[in-house]
Amino acid sequence: MLAARIDLLEQPEKEALQAASAIGRVFWSGPVYQLVQGEPDLRVLEERDFVRRRPGSSMAGEREYAIKHALTREVAYESLPKARRARLHAAFARWLEHALGDEAAPLLAHHYGEAVRPEDADLAWSGYEDEAADLRHRAVAWLTRAAELATSRYELEDAIGLLRRALELEQDLARSSNLWHALGRAYALNFEGEPFWDAIAKAIALTDDNGSRRICMQTSASGRRPGPECGLACPSESSSTAGSTVRSSSPSRRALRAPRRSPRGRRGTAVGELVETALRRSRRLPSPSASATPISAPPREAPMALKPRTVLEPFGLPALGQVRGDDELIRQALARFEAMGLDWHAAETRKLVAQP
Repeated sequence: MLAARIDLLEQPEKEALQAASAIGRVFWSGPVYQLVQGEPDLRVLEERDFVRRRPGSSMAGEREYAIKHALTREVAYESLPKARRARLHAAFARWLEHALGDEAAPLLAHHYGEAVRPEDADLAWSGYEDEAADLRHRAVAWLTRAAELATSRYELEDAIGLLRRALELEQDLARSSNLWHALGRAYALNFEGEPFWDAIAKAIALTDDNGSRRICMQTSASGRRPGPECGLACPSESSSTAGSTVRSSSPSRRALRAPRRSPRGRRGTAVGELVETALRRSRRLPSPSASATPISAPPREAPMALKPRTVLEPFGLPALGQVRGDDELIRQALARFEAMGLDWHAAETRKLVAQP
């Protein structure tokens, strides 16, 4: 019934409603007029109860409308051929980038991403490969920017989702390595030990030898180029060839695979066990049973998760403190969280100190 009502509209108004459905539940008159042919009369859509004009507008100089029912938007959007959908998303993203820029980073990430969805891109941009490549580059750039902003607001699940979507679109190995590294940081901030490890290992596997040295030195405890004994999935010399993906060493990769998330009341233990194992492998430290001395390594020898004044330090310390049974490490982390204003993490760390 709803599809039939939409089909009864004149072509300009029907196209306007379809374009609006691609923009979102809320849309503006300016981009709709640019996205369709002819001169649609939005008052017709109001009169037929498809949309309503809102009293104000979130965009200066533009009339703002809302599609009255979510089902109306869904039916109008589904009536669009996939190639037309992609082009509408791309056209609106360009308009929005010019109008608002960084202020609209999440919306730009969404629309550029939808314009080059991998499952539809070949159909939508056949014969326009250069345009598709430019759109893909813009999509990755805005997805990355939106993830940075989400991380700054500590909306870590959103940041992780945005970075994963960027990875689906990125085709350059070096840039993919950077995205995996950013994803690993987001996982670390979110207390997810095993995904953090997987992301860093993939970042290492996708970069060149110099990049591998840099990341391994940050993630492990070694101040030199690490070999298999560092415990990280560093690429081997023989596996690197020009223009090809560098594969990681599977034996050492499996040897340091982080454990599953620990039971309730032991938040972060997976990260702690990862750090502890990396420390013992890279510095040949005795096991905790052989020495209960707290770690006090100088910055050059400390892993990234324990280096002073780094973002990961307060997250690595309580996790390692739990594994070693060293409350002093946990108290150091608590002081850092309080200084950084991370109240939730400070409260969670106090619980660890209070545990018997």
